[in-house]
Amino acid sequence: MDKKLGKAFVPPLRFIGFVFMLTGIALLLMMSFAGIILISIGLFLSFAINGVELELKDRSYCAYTSIFGNKFGKSRSLSAYLDIAVLSATRGYRVYSRGQRTLNDSEKSYDVCLLSHDHRRKLIIDRFSLKEDAIKEAKILAKQLDVKFTAYLPKLSNNSRRRRMRR
Repeated sequence: MDKKLGKAFVPPLRFIGFVFMLTGIALLLMMSFAGIILISIGLFLSFAINGVELELKDRSYCAYTSIFGNKFGKSRSLSAYLDIAVLSATRGYRVYSRGQRTLNDSEKSYDVCLLSHDHRRKLIIDRFSLKEDAIKEAKILAKQLDVKFTAYLPKLSNNSRRRRMRR
């Protein structure tokens, strides 16, 4: 089961990737080997995609980065993840111009995550723009993976408790 999480880099870096590709093409026309390197970096920045591939039979997953269908990642066991939950996340970026003007962009999404027993570690499996869709998918995955659908409640460590008491 292959779940694509989206582009690996924010839009300003993807734009820089396109600039690298154009510069690389110009260098190639001038017979420079550096053009191939710039084109390769530009392709990676512009077209890399992050995702997670779940193997339900083996109870394993592979968090990968893909470029043009070639996936790079390491397969790991799902045995450490006992719960599944839906978490809200706001992703954003800020770009500054030379005149110190800023461009801000943010996007709210709902992530379906596998959680460890103490909810300290999480593995993002899928991303949705609507909470209802995320909950529906989380419940389906909970049945398929034989894990418990729960709310995200990380256990506090002793150090965190002491810090909170000092405040």
